[in-house]
Amino acid sequence: MSRRHALIVLMAVYLEGAPMLLSQEAGAKLELNQASEVYAALPNDPEGQKLAQVVHFETRPGSYVEGVLESAGAALELYLEAPGGAEQRRLLTDVVSSQSFRFVATRDRYQLRLTSSTKGASGSIKLRRNVPQEEFLERKKTTPNWEPVSPTLKKMLVAEDSEGAVASFWKNRLVEGTPMVEADPEGDPEMRLVTFLWRGALENVLLVGPPASDHVWMRPLGDTDIWFASFRVRRDLRLSYQLAPDIPLIPGNAREQRMALLATAQVDPLNLYPFLPSATDKFDQMSYAALDMAPKQPGYPVQNTDYDLEELFFDSAILKSGRRIWIQSPAGFDPENPDNLLLVLFDGARYSLESPTAGMLTTLQKDGLLPPVVVVYIDSLDPKRRMHELTCNEAFQEAVATEVVPFALAHVGMVHNRDRTVVAGSSLGGLASSCLAIRQPEVFGNFISMSGSYWWSPKTFPAVNLPYMTHVAHSIGSQNIRAVFAAGRFETSRHTDSVGIFEASRRLAAALRDIGYPEVHWFPYEGGHDYAIWRGALTEGLIALFGDTGK
Repeated sequence: MSRRHALIVLMAVYLEGAPMLLSQEAGAKLELNQASEVYAALPNDPEGQKLAQVVHFETRPGSYVEGVLESAGAALELYLEAPGGAEQRRLLTDVVSSQSFRFVATRDRYQLRLTSSTKGASGSIKLRRNVPQEEFLERKKTTPNWEPVSPTLKKMLVAEDSEGAVASFWKNRLVEGTPMVEADPEGDPEMRLVTFLWRGALENVLLVGPPASDHVWMRPLGDTDIWFASFRVRRDLRLSYQLAPDIPLIPGNAREQRMALLATAQVDPLNLYPFLPSATDKFDQMSYAALDMAPKQPGYPVQNTDYDLEELFFDSAILKSGRRIWIQSPAGFDPENPDNLLLVLFDGARYSLESPTAGMLTTLQKDGLLPPVVVVYIDSLDPKRRMHELTCNEAFQEAVATEVVPFALAHVGMVHNRDRTVVAGSSLGGLASSCLAIRQPEVFGNFISMSGSYWWSPKTFPAVNLPYMTHVAHSIGSQNIRAVFAAGRFETSRHTDSVGIFEASRRLAAALRDIGYPEVHWFPYEGGHDYAIWRGALTEGLIALFGDTGK
């Protein structure tokens, strides 16, 4: 084991009549892979400020640091700070089980601050890697032809006053924002050339997100400080993205090296449209772009937030475990209204706490475009549990159908009507939605699958260019289920021997029509695997199923 270590200072927080904050140096050295127990013992002080546990450690500037936060069940947030609390970065939010964090150090001393709104919350922090720059691997040098397609960038290469041209270019970008949008070089009026930009990286820049099927390495423009990546796209493009400059190439396998991008991924500093309203810093934020013909997303921007949202803890006898769920209902909700809908939505923490879903649905209801909707947001706990449960897991599906749905109906006073009950989700949640409805049609008469992960199949299923869910649907036959599929055109496979999410979703939709499903909608979008697409796909899907026709 390396001699690199971190010095831990524990701060105890407790209550005796009035809040007190005491500090005690433990004098212990934390070696790599040794956990430090931490506690946030108070939800808030009298002024409403969260009190926190703080852990100090040492590293070296330029080092790649990776760790994991494990929670005992309460929702935790983890912040990276300079000693004294400056230079704040939110590493993790809403951790109720286990989640990893990564960053590249810019100083030799830091503190990790753990906060929670739950009294007595506790967890542990473990540093798994603390890799100095001299142990980074050297990237292979390549000399491809990086001639830009962009007319603006081409002019930069032949400008007589190169420095002046570059300075003027960045000045324009500061005013006009990024990405840079130009006319299609091939002259198609329905297409545009979109160029993403970064200024002054030392080694590399990665575009994280659409408009490609995988992350894209940006290219330096000659000897300038301009890094770029250009794409020819349709005028209805919509996306969110980040840029990751100077990603370290750390020792490890391909997945570990790929995940290192999360250490530097951040908002595009010249983009004028931040995507996440709850973001706390540049690493926590994403950038947003939509071209002039991007379709309207029903319910957005949000015009009404008149709804009730309750966080509850649900214990499952089937799963022998519990989790948070959130139940949303319109203000003044009438449980006896026969038009009411029940929507079950996976990845509940993301959709209920970080996206505008609740407000979008309320806006559509107030505008008369949707009937009253009760939403049950189901927490996914952590990435490992999410992968296990949302891949057609029969126990999880039974728990949702026979435990969660009855619990939610009883909580709001509704009577079950399978024709007005819909399950929805994105990515693995899209796969789970179709699988759950097809296997539990007596509970769910409708599903909305957004960018469903139809690349997944059980290990016993033969590898064919046919989604596993197509096999499931054919084996069961026609059912009285109405379905919505949505996916982005950039969700293509990175492998020549497999079908991407876009094509797999289209094929499954066609298969259900052929089998005899009464109503199947297919919504293709100019975008990728992206919440910027899903927020509108969800409301568009609900309107298709329950909107103007009053179904």
